[in-house]
Amino acid sequence: MLCWRGSRAPRAILLPLCILLCVVLWAAYRDRGSFTQVAGIFPSLDSQNYLFRTPQRPGKASPVQQFGLHRETQDESPEEQLEHQTPRKELQDEGPKKELQYEFPKHESSTVTEVQKTSSSVSPAITEKLALSSRATQSILAMQPTLVSRAATSSQLPGSAVSETSKPSAKSNYYRNIIHKGTTELQGLLTQQFPKPDLAKKGQRVDILATLLDAILEDPILDRSEILHHIHKEFDWWRPGDETYKPWSSTNASEMGIVMCFGSHDVYLAAHNIRILRDVLNSTLSIEIYYAGADDMAPWDQERIRSLGPSISLWNIYDYINEDIAAIHSALEQGVGYAMKAMAMMASRFDKVILVDADVVFLQSPDAWFDKAAGTKDTGTLFFHDRALEGDFTDWVLGVLDGRPPSASINDSLLFTQKMQHCQESGVVLMDKSRPRLFMSLLFAGWMNTRDVREVLYEHIWGDKETFWLACELSSTPYTFNPSYPGMLGSMPPSSYYEQQADFKAMCRPQILHFEPTNDDQPLWFNEGLRNDKWDGGNEDLGPFTHFVRGGRIWEELPRWFWVEGSKICLPTEVEGRVRSLESVGVGGLMERILEVGREVNRKFVEGY
Repeated sequence: MLCWRGSRAPRAILLPLCILLCVVLWAAYRDRGSFTQVAGIFPSLDSQNYLFRTPQRPGKASPVQQFGLHRETQDESPEEQLEHQTPRKELQDEGPKKELQYEFPKHESSTVTEVQKTSSSVSPAITEKLALSSRATQSILAMQPTLVSRAATSSQLPGSAVSETSKPSAKSNYYRNIIHKGTTELQGLLTQQFPKPDLAKKGQRVDILATLLDAILEDPILDRSEILHHIHKEFDWWRPGDETYKPWSSTNASEMGIVMCFGSHDVYLAAHNIRILRDVLNSTLSIEIYYAGADDMAPWDQERIRSLGPSISLWNIYDYINEDIAAIHSALEQGVGYAMKAMAMMASRFDKVILVDADVVFLQSPDAWFDKAAGTKDTGTLFFHDRALEGDFTDWVLGVLDGRPPSASINDSLLFTQKMQHCQESGVVLMDKSRPRLFMSLLFAGWMNTRDVREVLYEHIWGDKETFWLACELSSTPYTFNPSYPGMLGSMPPSSYYEQQADFKAMCRPQILHFEPTNDDQPLWFNEGLRNDKWDGGNEDLGPFTHFVRGGRIWEELPRWFWVEGSKICLPTEVEGRVRSLESVGVGGLMERILEVGREVNRKFVEGY
């Protein structure tokens, strides 16, 4: 009816024109990939975006214009969905959620531009950066450098012109080539069906996605909608909030911080940890604490934690995950609440994340740890080994690798030179999410801890702890392990019942002691808390901690762990030079201050205010 308003032309002429206009607009709405063609005929529609009204930020082209993307259930682009996802309400208050369905229309053949990668067109720095260790990346770069340039195609539509200054640079063409080839290979992998626990095939997808993410971050003019769509679809357990760090949209300055996961049951352990960080070690790092709803951490316990000092915030993990997939509530019921640890790292606003268990006690401030070791500077990671116990875990890992040799990050470890029961201890984990490959690897680790995957995976590993290095290994992402294996913290002479029952001199304590990457005699942190035995709920005694048994780096020099009565683990102390006092390494006075803070916390948290 609007076609007739104010018109003085004969209806015989206007009627066909209006019908033609309606047909064109309807066709554009049905196939949004044609929008740029319509905009070329009707420039005003392009400038005012009457057709689709996609929320835009200043300076960003519409994903509809860039990719011809249409979705069945939602008008928001994948990029904006990830950028603007707001924290969800408590899962208990929500009804059934409908999964988002995306459809990418198949494009007809586009203008093809060949780019020769020569030293004159691509700088050696770019070539070196993109010659990643990734096997998938190498295969992409080895292919003939032919690319589909969407920008070149759209620039030749009616009503548009191309200037010399607007042509893609050699750098842009180089990254476009990587994206085109990587997307093609990814699409081939996506057509393959495999069981969810098939970690190797999932790792191949993550490897390619990491390469594509790196490319769009290196060249901001490249369209990113389709790649972000694939990331969201591959890891649909993740529901980032506005404050969540995302390398493609975060505007906050780089920030390092601590992430912890615990509930009311472990409040006193976390209180020890936080007070020691703040009052003894003078750490200034912000601390984010994640819990799983009020059933996990009571409101009064949340207030207790907030009262421990500044820069402490609490977050409900349900606001950042798809609970239908992650199933953290059922994980807590099954006693495997640690499944949420990698997910909390992904929810955090920090790009440099230090994951810390509630029962960790630091002996040095972690504030500068990302710069402490050369390997950590190179890879953005620092992982710690678990006890050097013999077992069959090595055989399972070799099966997961499926004939692929271990990477340089792990092939010299005891996991492959011996047959071991463990590899990683996840009480402390450092990962720099600003690096695209680590960002994707952490998403991968979170996926390993979702319900359907962990139900199979946890039959072979003890909870989350091996998922961090496995995610890096299987996605061809370099990572760094502390070369030193842990020892034990306790006291001499033996003081516990189990130590006295041992057939020979031994230290039998739950506290695993980790050492500096460059000094096997310098204690760094330990887990299992300050209690003599944290599993003995009726025993509030702290310590004593006066001596430690050293760890080591090679099998021949490591002490042999053994079990007493099936549940208490011990290390022999009769080997000369193996046992050292804390006083001898300058930590005796520090330990006394730590224990005093622990007793003060107990008076408040255990005995009441």
